[in-house]
Parts: sequence; structure tokens; C-alpha cells
Amino acid sequence: MRLEEGPFDLLVSDLAMPDGDGRELYRQLRHRYPALAKRLVVLTGDVLGTVPADLPEFDRDALLEKPIAPAALREVVRRRLAE
Repeated sequence: MRLEEGPFDLLVSDLAMPDGDGRELYRQLRHRYPALAKRLVVLTGDVLGTVPADLPEFDRDALLEKPIAPAALREVVRRRLAE
């Protein structure tokens, strides 16, 4: 995992990836890097009910539906970094 290479302030990930799954990434972050799990922003093309059902503890405010407006991404990044 690249997270072992150094500290990260924020992580932006897609929910669906070719070699993995954003849900599992979040679970691993909660287990191994709990502070970074609170600074995860997830992008998805299918926001209707996917994350709340699978990850009820995930902050829905950190979930952005594609296509993403640049202002919305800046705002969620600003909020995540402020926490």
C-alpha cells in the first residue's frame, strides 16, 4: 500500500476501481490509518444508496457524485482538511 511511503493529508478515491474497491479501501483506512479515514473523499457515478447501505459509518458529505463540479471538490477538500 502506497500509504506506507509517507504521510498524506487527504485521500481522494473512486468508489469503483479496476484493481480494488473504494469500500474496502475505506475499511482498511479505518483499521490501519483511522485519522486518514476521516480525510477520505470518495467519487462515484452511482450515489443512490450505495455507500450508506455498505458503509453506514462513512460521512456522506465526503461522497461526490460524478460529474464533479470543481467548486464542490474544493469545498469538500477544504472541509476535510479542516477536521
